[in-house]
Amino acid sequence: MKKTLYSFALITLLLPSIKSIGQEFYGTVKVDSNLWVDATEITNNEYRQFTDYVRDSIARNLLFKNGLTEYGTLTTNSNSATESLILNWETPIIWSDSIQSEILDELYFSEEERFYARKSIDPRNLKYNYFDNTTLKEIRVYPDTTCWTMLDSTIQIDQLSNMYFWHPAFDDYPVVGVNFEQAKAFCHWRTNLYNRYNSSDQKDASNLKVKFELPTFKQWNNLAGLGYLGGKYAGTITNPLTPTTKEEIKHLKKHEYLVNTKETSPIKADDEYVMKATINTEKMFGMIVNNDKKTRIYGLSGNVAEMTLDKNVTGGSWIHSVEKCIIGSTINHDVNIASPWMGFRCVVSIEK
Repeated sequence: MKKTLYSFALITLLLPSIKSIGQEFYGTVKVDSNLWVDATEITNNEYRQFTDYVRDSIARNLLFKNGLTEYGTLTTNSNSATESLILNWETPIIWSDSIQSEILDELYFSEEERFYARKSIDPRNLKYNYFDNTTLKEIRVYPDTTCWTMLDSTIQIDQLSNMYFWHPAFDDYPVVGVNFEQAKAFCHWRTNLYNRYNSSDQKDASNLKVKFELPTFKQWNNLAGLGYLGGKYAGTITNPLTPTTKEEIKHLKKHEYLVNTKETSPIKADDEYVMKATINTEKMFGMIVNNDKKTRIYGLSGNVAEMTLDKNVTGGSWIHSVEKCIIGSTINHDVNIASPWMGFRCVVSIEK
């Protein structure tokens, strides 16, 4: 189970360097000589660290520009004679301070838009700027929490809309309500964070550069096909609802595979071992990689469907039938539209 990718209070202190862990990456599984994949879909906890970073970087920028120079340092590029601001992450933001609060007021909902007059950050102001190749993009990073209204009334829509992304009870659940551009922005930020930490690590002189990105559809299918018993579903058997052979039942008992789809009945092998999973990466089945019990990729079939770099949606989800979880199948959905059943995971490689 993944809990924390990085801490922003100690943004340059808590990331292990590539070299110090033998070219392994936290929360990932190595699947090729130069390819690692997240063991689970990106969770609320992990994506929230991204939105918190964007919020705090915007706040520090505003504080510096309004005279509080302890929040950054201006540096001059000797080649272009241009100035750039290096934010200081060591100095905490004091949100309750009257001076800082007045400066940061533009981040909040206007008084006319506030719910019960409560002062809260307007997520529309949380924008991440980066270059995608040569194109400058400005991406609103906060998930669309209203996406739950796409579901029928039998789901607790209000509770999920109001609490799913931020409440600690859902920390280890996969993030939803994000679209393709937001997922790509997350990958860019994660890449920069790892590379910035690595370049500042005095113990690691290698300065290797890495790149996090969405997997291609081909990569995703190659991952889903690792270590399964010739069936159609990632990490499971020929038919996850009706295992027939002693080998299949024994395999299920040994590895406790769980599949999270809209089917209401448990997988019928041995209810003690194989039950329907919840929409939770902590309880999802683990697909064995290289016959290593400790090396697992979770939730490729079911849980939430996943976006790929070439704009496919695959893997099926908790709202889909098992047929939609078949390896190689896709779901007809525009990845630019957020949904309550679509998430993503990253792959990472070392740049040559």
